[in-house]
Amino acid sequence: MVLFSGEFTLVSKLFVNTNMMINYSASSVTRHKRHWNIKGSRVTTAMMEELDKRQLVFDEMAKDPNAKRGPKTVKENIALISGVHLTRFDFQLLKFFNTDS
Repeated sequence: MVLFSGEFTLVSKLFVNTNMMINYSASSVTRHKRHWNIKGSRVTTAMMEELDKRQLVFDEMAKDPNAKRGPKTVKENIALISGVHLTRFDFQLLKFFNTDS
């Protein structure tokens, strides 16, 4: 499960609604995120160099020579393969470099 910075209460509610009845407060979620060094896409994007972000996008675009994948699919594949969650802003590169659409 990916944790985003604005969804602390949502995550704690998800744990409460499970059958195991584990109760996590928003502060517990924050503490565990800090302990395991889990960051949201905004923090990850801010910390990465622009060249590294572009390279991840271009590497994923190179796997699709027919340009059939959209920004959402490319974003999901980058997260799945490399474990890096980028913001949607980084995928404006797709519109700029994809001349077919």
